[in-house]
Amino acid sequence: GALITQRRRETTHPRTTNSDYLLSGILSCGRCGSPYIGHGAASNTHQYYSCQRKLKQGASSCPEAKNFEKHTVERVVVD
Repeated sequence: GALITQRRRETTHPRTTNSDYLLSGILSCGRCGSPYIGHGAASNTHQYYSCQRKLKQGASSCPEAKNFEKHTVERVVVD
């Protein structure tokens, strides 16, 4: 018990983590249930929210998940 507690990594609730992506970890994929996370495109000019499973494990892991443009989604939620 005590050794497990001592070695356990500390977790931080997504709402308390500093991030450029307001909704990371709060949105969920309607297909697989994984959290949506924010990321920048390879060109670094566009930012998106994507299904974490699809982003990390490849398109075949959650083929129907859509990417959402960061500013559009955040504006809808804030408004």
